[in-house]
Amino acid sequence: MSVSGVQQWWDEWQLRVLVLGSLAIQLFLLNRQIQSKFNFPAWFRAYIRLAYIASEPVTINALATLLNRQKKPPESNSADGSRELELLWTPILLMHLGGLNLPSYNIQDNEQWGHHVMVALTQVSVALYVFCSWWPASANKRILAAAILIFIPGILKCIVKPWAARSARFSRLQVQASPSDPDILRRTIRIAEVDLEAYVQRATAMVKGEQSVTLEKWKDPRSSLDDNQFKSHSEKLETVCRMLCADHIFSYADRLQNLISFCKSDGRTLHSSVGSALSNIYNLVYAKQDTSSRRMWMLKVALPMAAICLFHSSHNESYGRHDVRVTLVLVYGTVVVELTFGLLKMWTQSGWPDMLPQYNFIGFVICSISNPTLKRIAELLGSKDLLYQQWGPKPCYSSMHITRLVCGHIKDGWINYISDADRYKAFNDMRGQWTLERKRCESLVWSLERPFDESVLLWHMATDFCLHIPSKSPEHESASRCREISNYMMHLLFANPDMLMAGSRKDLLGTTYTELEAILNGRWRTMSDGELARKIIFFNVFEAEEESKQGFAYDTLVLAQRLMHIGGEEMWEVIQGVWVEMLCYSAVRCRGYLHAKSFGTGMEYLSFVWVLLAYGGMETLPERLQRTQRLSKAKRMELQKGGESSAAASTSRGTVLVKGQDIAAVPSTSQGTGRVMEENAAASSTSLGEATAPEIHIVIAP
Repeated sequence: MSVSGVQQWWDEWQLRVLVLGSLAIQLFLLNRQIQSKFNFPAWFRAYIRLAYIASEPVTINALATLLNRQKKPPESNSADGSRELELLWTPILLMHLGGLNLPSYNIQDNEQWGHHVMVALTQVSVALYVFCSWWPASANKRILAAAILIFIPGILKCIVKPWAARSARFSRLQVQASPSDPDILRRTIRIAEVDLEAYVQRATAMVKGEQSVTLEKWKDPRSSLDDNQFKSHSEKLETVCRMLCADHIFSYADRLQNLISFCKSDGRTLHSSVGSALSNIYNLVYAKQDTSSRRMWMLKVALPMAAICLFHSSHNESYGRHDVRVTLVLVYGTVVVELTFGLLKMWTQSGWPDMLPQYNFIGFVICSISNPTLKRIAELLGSKDLLYQQWGPKPCYSSMHITRLVCGHIKDGWINYISDADRYKAFNDMRGQWTLERKRCESLVWSLERPFDESVLLWHMATDFCLHIPSKSPEHESASRCREISNYMMHLLFANPDMLMAGSRKDLLGTTYTELEAILNGRWRTMSDGELARKIIFFNVFEAEEESKQGFAYDTLVLAQRLMHIGGEEMWEVIQGVWVEMLCYSAVRCRGYLHAKSFGTGMEYLSFVWVLLAYGGMETLPERLQRTQRLSKAKRMELQKGGESSAAASTSRGTVLVKGQDIAAVPSTSQGTGRVMEENAAASSTSLGEATAPEIHIVIAP
């Protein structure tokens, strides 16, 4: 075919290719709706995002091409074409511009709803202008009726899109989570100053009871999270999730009420309820689902189907054969897209997948050394992270078991560790120290007394070394949980370091990789990660270079060897306990906004742990930042004794004590008689959440 022939073919088929391409993109974007349910490969997720970005430009290009073709005189168009059918494609393209209301990738997209309004008005105006300006008066009336039926859902989709974005703003979620009652707000603000000790005492007494019958007497009538206010456990958890995402500070009454509900439920129930609650938050903020969306979906399916009936009943034999086929493909395809999207949307509403992403650093080192050419090409193309994800292990589906470990850790802390406010704070700051203390492994504390990201990488590599030793073969469940939590924490450090801990260094992986690569020096390119671990443990490759003993890898070897000296099941219990504490430590040090932001690209299991800890009465990041610094219990008792002795001394000197401050002595009365007046403040409430007013002592000397 000559160049002129190709040009002629493209002039005739350009519009058809563009409209069919727009439909193909809409069909492919259905994968975005189910992306949260399946573990798509990294390259496939990249294609979905590319289609998400390209969908609107392709459709706008098709609409512009249609406008240009209509401007040309009729004789300049293809003899096989039909101007009327091409105009019928205009409302279909408008439906494509309205989009599928897919889950957004960025939580900030909804804040730009004003921009979406202007874009929607422009798109509708252009589509109506093209159709009304060039629709012939003598055209088939049934084709005109079919076009009007398709225009209705197209215009509604363009209008609803910015409205849905406005309704799903994160700022609106923050407003909904804020208490409207001034009394509740006042008690919430005051929690950082008073009643922590009372809360801890009541909470420990309640948890140690463990009988569900006795839990009712601990309820506080002023709590805004009373079970009687909600229809189901999941509804209450959804309210808690909204408050957490908005970085809301729970009053002590609310914390106690959460703890009561937490103690009533087992791990399986909590895992299911938390997944359902977080899924509802995702549907609200990202998928923008509400009760009206289903009625809109039915309208978007019914009206195009009616248009299909009108098109078939019209006399379309006079139109071009290719244009008739393209029109049928467009209308039927659009109905299939809308119908499938609505069904997928209902299917993806319930729950969240029981999936735990994994990343293994030792395995990555082996793959990188074994494939230097592929690694170099990926670095040149700037897709190194994509390649790393392909080399990583597959996700596991055992988060239910880890949820039970976290729940057990919370209850164990209330029963066996927390006894006062100081130990309550200390428990929330644990990241493995309590496990090492209970198991009498104080010699390993040095591995936790370093930056958190270093401790994570150190224990991850040490766990891998222990897993690949034959005599320490992981035949029991603890070893499997250790591997899964370890690989997940490394996934956070690699893919989402901001959620692991503020200031986590992703380049720490590159530094350690360079160190290991220099030590290995390409000697074991064909080894598996297990063989490499056994070589390091048994043959101690670090003995060759004295300077290597100062590196990070050598610290890992020392930690692994000390863990193996423990041996047996106890070793895996120590490793598991440390990983559970690290997981909890990381979860409560991440802002609610970052948790909500991660929903767009796939919810992290860390958000599950975050909700469980808050629901178990533990301290969240806003509460930690807002609390005041308190002296230790021993120091407070010492100051209290010193205050009592000062009061006794000041009485003999004729000093007036008002709220613990010395004021000038008051002269004696004219009668000359001594009189002591003691005036107390109004009776202070000892109930949870109320401040206790200090007593005022006024002493007048004779």
